[in-house]
Amino acid sequence: MIEINNLHARLGKFDLSIDHYETTGRRNFIMGENGAGKSSFLKAIAGIIDSTGEIIINGDHVEDLPPWKRRIAYIPQNLLLFPQYNVKGNLAISIRYGHGDYDIYREVVEMMHLGNLLEKNVWEISGGQQQRVAVARAVISKPRLLLMDEPFSMQDERSRMSLIMNVTDILDRYGIDFIYVTHNYRDLDLGFDMLSIMYGGRIIESVTSVDDLHYYEGISLMDFRNIVRIDGRYYRLNETAIVPSDSGYPAKCTRSGDRYLCSVRIEDESFFIISREASRFFKFDLTAAREITIAGERKNE
Repeated sequence: MIEINNLHARLGKFDLSIDHYETTGRRNFIMGENGAGKSSFLKAIAGIIDSTGEIIINGDHVEDLPPWKRRIAYIPQNLLLFPQYNVKGNLAISIRYGHGDYDIYREVVEMMHLGNLLEKNVWEISGGQQQRVAVARAVISKPRLLLMDEPFSMQDERSRMSLIMNVTDILDRYGIDFIYVTHNYRDLDLGFDMLSIMYGGRIIESVTSVDDLHYYEGISLMDFRNIVRIDGRYYRLNETAIVPSDSGYPAKCTRSGDRYLCSVRIEDESFFIISREASRFFKFDLTAAREITIAGERKNE
């Protein structure tokens, strides 16, 4: 479990200020616009940037420990692989200096499809392959907490979802908590224990279900399904509120599993919805929808 209290850091003109953050499960996601402070938050937890406040991992205070003693693995966007070592050498560091062993090493190498890359220099492989090496190295170290900052952004959609599923599965089996920063709402389909939304250096909301979100300030509405704006008001739609029709708001739909992902045009804006049926037009039963707040105070329900 992760508990953070009164965490503050200043980076130039940017202030990171987290009053309280506490996880209740292993899978924790963070979303927010560029510049919201997501990467800075992870760096503060890892001890890479100076900060004040309490950082408690599984009951142990780590805020006064140097980064290498916190047993926190951090995967930054720029990966930080060691160019003087080949892929195998980069992975072996997690056994030599971390808490990994060759059992998890072999398992992760197979899971991340790295067997044919072990003897290659890291500067010889693609950006997507480098991402897989960075994630593998972090997992092999068996940290108490794994921090991932968009670790699969260079993967194609099919590979990315497969890799995320494999990584979260092995983290679950080894009992490793993680915080995962993403801009891709599809990642949430894999399941999470807590989703936190950041804006302006602060966590503005934490929920256990996307349906519980109220605040969307600082997040592209295109990142979330079943949210529409009609006559200046925002609504979250459940399936009964989505009505395929012969007229109404125009839509383009593509199959997504047993549902359809549809882009609906409303007043010169596009919104994503999930529907049981494909349709060229949709109407919405707003009596079966929930009005939400995009900015400002939470609405009373």
